[in-house]
Amino acid sequence: TIRTINRLIRDLVNGKNEKSQEISNKYKAMNYIGYTAPPYANILNEAGEDSLYPRNFISTLSVSKEYFGPQQIFGLEGGDYDYDGLDIVRIIDEDDLQAIKEIHEEGSPYVPLALQDAICWFLCGVACMRIWGYGKPISMLIHTSQKTDHHQNIAEAVRDWIVSKDVDEMIRRCEKVWNTETSQFTFEKFREQYPQYDRKDEEINRYPSFEDIRKEITILLSKEPTNIPLDEDDEFAYHEGIHMCIDNCKNNGITDDGMYVRLAYPTADNMPTPAPAFIVVGGATLSRGLTIEGLISTFFLRSVSQADTLMQMGRWFGYRKGYELLPRLWITSKTNDQFKFLAALDQELRDEIHEMDTLGKSPANYGPRVKNTPKASFIRITAKNRMQSAQATDMDFSGSFYQ
Repeated sequence: TIRTINRLIRDLVNGKNEKSQEISNKYKAMNYIGYTAPPYANILNEAGEDSLYPRNFISTLSVSKEYFGPQQIFGLEGGDYDYDGLDIVRIIDEDDLQAIKEIHEEGSPYVPLALQDAICWFLCGVACMRIWGYGKPISMLIHTSQKTDHHQNIAEAVRDWIVSKDVDEMIRRCEKVWNTETSQFTFEKFREQYPQYDRKDEEINRYPSFEDIRKEITILLSKEPTNIPLDEDDEFAYHEGIHMCIDNCKNNGITDDGMYVRLAYPTADNMPTPAPAFIVVGGATLSRGLTIEGLISTFFLRSVSQADTLMQMGRWFGYRKGYELLPRLWITSKTNDQFKFLAALDQELRDEIHEMDTLGKSPANYGPRVKNTPKASFIRITAKNRMQSAQATDMDFSGSFYQ
């Protein structure tokens, strides 16, 4: 377990054996470097004499000017910062949330408008990237619940909605979404909202016209969405249509129809042409650790109460070289507010640690301040048992000038 691994590393660092007993022959040198993101639990929990909390220094790694992180997407206000973030976040309203709940609980076939928009944007984005010659997987992430039965219901509703539509009707719907989205978030707006982005104008692909992508959307829709089929050699046989994957522990193995249900991207030496498209539905396996390749459309409803957990779920953070204008994120109003708070928390903690590092202050006698909120129902920094060394502090900045 993580607790056991932590204890073993701690004993190694402190010159003890695997049973936490002192050893007679001490190590002549010991260097331990811990690398983590986000670091809230480490800072707020470990402060004991033999803990792994830094004794010598803490440093922050600089953020690349090509990275799409919480500050770039959700914006930052206060202090020396004042920018709104990228206009790629779309808020899911209460009616659509209720419709998703009905899919979860009753298997309702009705796909709410926000999810329809997200699917149509994905279809347009895949078509767009294919005419650009993109040569890697392109994905849509749907994360609405942790329950495996809910995943099945969502996947069936999405697939049935796509199949039930006449191709011409779906293309008209896609055209409407494409025109709305490309007008709302333009290349000029991207440059204005992410002025530090470190690529030249000519290196950033611009939106084509809808007429240019119409044919590719038709190709995508010409085949019904399937799981990943296997050929006669039991190898993955990717096709030009949409691969519908449900990634959870309930879908291990091959179905009776010879289909692989979970997410499995092609390897670099077996990459099909054109770029394969995946709609991935899931819960815990998608929210932590797994990289979703070529992610351009995300529908994310999961309600999380802990800041470090929520930050780790941000599969939409990362590099988007070659398709900078395409990522979109559909989330709830509360989740949007939580990420805005996390963007500020993350930046202020970075500034705090950078100041410590610059002034040469030792972590052994300096505890970084971590921004908090008075409403535990809104979000907690980390789990209660991971912030045992935290010291609550009230600060009053009235009448002061922050510099």
